[in-house]
Amino acid sequence: MNDAFRLGLGVDAINIDILDHGIYADLIAGAFDAGYRHLGCSQIGDTEPIVREVIRRSGIDRDELIMATKIHPRDLGHADVARSADEGRQRLGVEVIDLLYVHAPKAAYDPASTLAAFDALVDRGIVRNVGVAHFDPAQLLEAVERLECPLYAHRVERHALLRQRRLLQLAHDHDHWLVAATPLPRGFVAEIAEVLEVADRRRRARRTRVQKRVNNFSITNSVDILHMVRTSAATREPWPAPRADPSG
Repeated sequence: MNDAFRLGLGVDAINIDILDHGIYADLIAGAFDAGYRHLGCSQIGDTEPIVREVIRRSGIDRDELIMATKIHPRDLGHADVARSADEGRQRLGVEVIDLLYVHAPKAAYDPASTLAAFDALVDRGIVRNVGVAHFDPAQLLEAVERLECPLYAHRVERHALLRQRRLLQLAHDHDHWLVAATPLPRGFVAEIAEVLEVADRRRRARRTRVQKRVNNFSITNSVDILHMVRTSAATREPWPAPRADPSG
């Protein structure tokens, strides 16, 4: 895994409840067409079979894909982890899971026995990397300490209104990825007043910057300036909304 996989597609069980599987598979295929190659699934949402079908239809080489999934909290007991991981491999249609998460530190999760079972999966060669999800700082530090293999990723809710600065610092300190589970607050980002306010400030600032550039042109460029202003007035295209910074 490398920098090419910083942007991934989470296969959300909530959306499956309101879309039939065919439409949902088409949406994932569209993400493939857009260049996505990192897919995050979960056993809770039963999204692994859909991803398997989309991969089969896509014809994309397995080596191009990063496949991640999460063990259901009820299956985090030491005796259940291996079985659950093997079932996940079958549902995904892969020999090796690139990234396997502890879905959450609850239900059958026990730091000592659960993490030892994850280490054993890495030793068997059926899991390449281990991740955890929705851990608080104390739980995260304990996991880092107990795991024999390096912790690869920590998946949490993270977006403009929840920056998770402490967890981000721990990710830097212990050299693992902090994965933003909901970078656009489940699609409702355009309804958040604070986000709209920032977007409006960015648009106004951009207009000001362009106007300053126009004003700083020398008189020898006056014809070009006039042409630009006339073109803008003729097209009357709206100013584009600012693009989100994928780095968070």
